[in-house]
Parts: sequence; C-alpha cells; structure tokens
Amino acid sequence: MATVLWAKIIIAVSLGLLAIPAFFKPLNHQLMKSSPIRLSLVFLLTRLSAFCVVFVIAGIRVPTDILAYFYPQAVLVNNGQIPIQDFETSYNIGFPALLSLATAIYDSPLAVMVLMIMAEALAFYLIADLSSRFLEKAYHRVLTLWLINPLSFIFIALGGQDEALVVLIVSAACWCMWQGWRNGIAIILVSGFLVTKIITLMVFVVGLAFPMKKIYRAMLPLLAISIGLLIFSSTLDFPLVGAKNEVGNITSGNIWAVLMLINPDWPAGESWQYFLFPLVFLPLLIFSLFGRRDEPDKIMRLWALVGAVFMMTSPKSFGMYAVMFMPGFLFVADCSRQLQRLFLLIVFFPLLVIEQALWFYLGEQNALSSPWLMIIADLFLLFGHALIVLNSLGGRGKGKVEQTSPQRFLLEAPSK
Repeated sequence: MATVLWAKIIIAVSLGLLAIPAFFKPLNHQLMKSSPIRLSLVFLLTRLSAFCVVFVIAGIRVPTDILAYFYPQAVLVNNGQIPIQDFETSYNIGFPALLSLATAIYDSPLAVMVLMIMAEALAFYLIADLSSRFLEKAYHRVLTLWLINPLSFIFIALGGQDEALVVLIVSAACWCMWQGWRNGIAIILVSGFLVTKIITLMVFVVGLAFPMKKIYRAMLPLLAISIGLLIFSSTLDFPLVGAKNEVGNITSGNIWAVLMLINPDWPAGESWQYFLFPLVFLPLLIFSLFGRRDEPDKIMRLWALVGAVFMMTSPKSFGMYAVMFMPGFLFVADCSRQLQRLFLLIVFFPLLVIEQALWFYLGEQNALSSPWLMIIADLFLLFGHALIVLNSLGGRGKGKVEQTSPQRFLLEAPSK
C-alpha cells in the first residue's frame, strides 16, 4: 500500500509540474498546427504506454473496482444473465452490457480498462475536433493540459474508472450541438445515461447552456426515462441506478469530511446533507446562465461550476469524480489569473489524486485518529474548488489568450 501511495504521489506531482512548460508558446504553437487525429493518437499512445508498462510488463495487480465489480458483471452478461433480473448492479442496465462487449473480445479485466482508455481518448478527439473547426484558439492549451493531466493518467489509464464514459457522453453531446445535429443530442444523452449511474444526470446540467432550440428534444425523453427508472428503482430491494446506496457513505475532500475529521461525532453521510448541493448550485446556475458569454465559454464554465460545487458539498465525492468535469476544470483553470492558475495546475489537480490515495491508505479510522494531514489536504482542495467556482462565474482572467467568437458557427449550423 505504501508503495502504491508513493507511486501515485510521484506521478501526480511530476505531471503537475509539467503543466508549467505547457504555457510556453513554442509548445502551443506546435499543438495548434497538429490535426485532431494526430493529437488524439498522441493522447491514446501515452495512455496505452503507461497501461502496458504497469499492468502488462510489470504485472501490477488490476485496481479493485475492476476486479470486484466491473469485470464480474461483464462475465455474468456474457454467460447469458440479465442485469437486475439475474444479478444486482448499482449501475444502469446498459453498463454491464457495455463492459461485456469488451470482455467478449478479450476475456480479461484488462479489456475493461482499455475500454475506459478508449472512451477518454474519443472524448479528447471530439473536443480537439471542435477546437480545430469551431472553437477558439485558447482551447488548444486546454488540450495540452488534458494531455498531461494527472487525473487522466491515474484514474483512467491506470485506474480504469467509468468516469471516462461520462466525459465522453458530454463531449459527444457538445459535438452534436455544434454540428447542429439536434436528434443526436437526444440519442447521446439518453443512451449515455443508460450505460452509467444516476450521478450522470448532474453532469448533464451542462446541456442547459446549449441554445434551447437545440436541446429541447433531448431533455424531454431524458427526463422521462430518468423519472421512470427512479420510480422503478424505488420498488426494488436493491439499488437500480445507484441512488439508494449513496446515503450513509462519506469520503474525504468535501465540507462534511472536514467537519467529521475535526469532530468525529459529526453526522456522516446523512440524507439531508445531500440537499446542500442543490441549495448552493441552483442560485449559481441561474446566475451563470444569465451571464452574457458565447456558448463555448458558458458550456465549459457551467461544466466546471457543477463539478466544483458537487465536489465541495456532496458527502460522497471521491477525487476520481473530478474526471467527469475535467475539460471544464481545465478551461476555467486556464482562464484564471496567473497565481490561481499555477495553484490549480501544480497543486490542486495533483492533490485530487494524492488526497484520495492518502484516504484509502490511512483508512477512515486512522484518518479520524490522526486527522490533521487529511484536514490540511481537504482544505487545499476546498480552496481549489472555490477558485473554480469563482472563476467559472467571473469574466476572463488576465491569463486568457485573445479569442475569436465562434457565435456564427452556432447560428449557422444546420438542423437535422
């Protein structure tokens, strides 16, 4: 365990320090000249290389979530069993089916991890494609930061976490929106929700920043399916969409964890604590939607806003959940003032990895008995999330590259 912890610390800190030369003009100039396919291939090769070195060559044990949950459910589906009817799953019904496609090709837990790597690489390509054709030049720097981001390497390339699917879904919905493919938004959001968990609905709030005429066809069927699944879930003895089993859980890195670390008798994971997120987020959402900005800015800032508020206020907010909001986080970090940007890139992002690893290494009881290290780490994380909230609501920071508006592309995109 100590070896794993130190390995994650070294990798996270090293990748965080790489963010500093990412702002050098020659690097960004070279990046702007690269095609989206070439950029995405570089992204994919770096992830697959790290994956192969760790799990194929070194033979390191596959992460617990893959062995205990993802792979067994995929095997059950391949053996003819039906999710929910024949076995319990805290995911939506399509998730085990999706995993079974990967294991049908190669029957190994490693196949599930490769699937998540491919999902993130595809999300990267979609954002890169939009950057090259529709969006602003400064987005290329976001791609650079994504390429070297420790969250991506640790939680997806070396962790195989399903948050990669959420990033892909939202990126695909954005891609369909800018292409003018309204029906595609509905297909992506509905099918994406069916292969993830209930938490995905929170990330889909990003769609509210889309022009309303482009998303109303998507939101209505998504809302109907979501309500239907929640009602159906309430009749079962086990969670269908992962909603019931959230209550009672608490992780580090949020307001409630800090209070619990200071006072171990503080209530942990109570149902009423989950209501803090909507109470804080809804006023900020209304404020952000009425801000006068181009749609790309508004979408990325809202993507970051919902993530930062959720990570601060939800009793269950693992550091790996930040992957779901990574493009928005990186965009807002890039728009921040210089000192804030440096803090977010070389302290905040690596700390999201280190803090979660430290929590698992210490264990809840040890963390409570000697809490100050965790308290300091959590306070730094809360400060970082607060910076993201403030900058997602504010205007362009001094560090922002001069941009050109893509508004005409949004207005002229054909409807399908």
